Amino acid sequence: MGTYGERLNNSRSYEETVTSLICQILFGCLLLIPLVIILAKKSIIHVSNNLLFLICFTLVFATLAPYMLYISKMPIKIIKYYIAITLMLSVSFCSLIPELNVRAGYFIGIAVALVYLDVKMMVVLSILSYIIMNICLFAIGARWLITANDRMPSFQAAMVLYKSTVLDPTMEFILLLPMFFIACILARRHVSREEELYVELSTEEERYRLAFEGSDDLIFDYDFATDRLTYYGSILEKDSDNSVERNISHAFERLSKGEMVHCDDIEDVIKLLNGERDEALNVRLCGKEPGEYIWIRIEGRVVRRGGKKIRVVGKISDITDEKSKEKDFLEVAKKDAATGL
Repeated sequence: MGTYGERLNNSRSYEETVTSLICQILFGCLLLIPLVIILAKKSIIHVSNNLLFLICFTLVFATLAPYMLYISKMPIKIIKYYIAITLMLSVSFCSLIPELNVRAGYFIGIAVALVYLDVKMMVVLSILSYIIMNICLFAIGARWLITANDRMPSFQAAMVLYKSTVLDPTMEFILLLPMFFIACILARRHVSREEELYVELSTEEERYRLAFEGSDDLIFDYDFATDRLTYYGSILEKDSDNSVERNISHAFERLSKGEMVHCDDIEDVIKLLNGERDEALNVRLCGKEPGEYIWIRIEGRVVRRGGKKIRVVGKISDITDEKSKEKDFLEVAKKDAATGL
């Protein structure tokens, strides 16, 4: 899986993740094109051949093209604006279909900006959305006059009808727009804090890993949410690379079953992982063979966020030699006491 630093460098940004997801969803929406054609041919929706062509044409560019741009490594900034604008145009053409009421669809470009949490993008798309909405309202009014009078209306007549219908959508647009901006700003702040915390933790852990490289001590990280223990190197393998990451899933369950440490040390280790013990702890680590144990010293501290425990980080030292010397010293002391020499 690599080190924290490598994962940080190779991890995708929020915009890259969102773009990948949107492009995949839009690619699946290609099925809308044959659906629209079938509805038109069955006269379920009444649309001219020219308008049907425009709708299908824009849907192709709004669904297939973003995915092609993404896999061709086009800059994310270009892709996200392309997605928003083509979706806005698709909705605009669909709004000319009499059976459809897609007035709320004029917010689709702004909704894309909200998903990206991009305030500047939202400002640009708000202006474009309002312009497109007004053009569509004028076109809808002109189409209604053509249907009612069976002839091309004058520009003045179409403008009079447009002015009589534009007020409600405009008020709706003005009232809803601030909500999008407030939601975007608040969500952006939250995501920014999360990203900063991730970078801070990853940088700190990378610093610890580099500090311990070349030493016999290991660093570990226990995640409460996933119940996963992550550590670098291995006490059991003396020639192991301390930069290599290893993971133990269901760590608490395995610890409770005595699969990790001696049964007499389980309670103390659990207390340390729960933050109930601050001092260093000497325990017997299970070896490769049944009944084989290696003495280790564990030091850890609990990382809390908002008062909630999220992880435990610390180091593990091999103290087998130290315990062996201590045992030899005690044996010698016992012999001296027995002989008096």
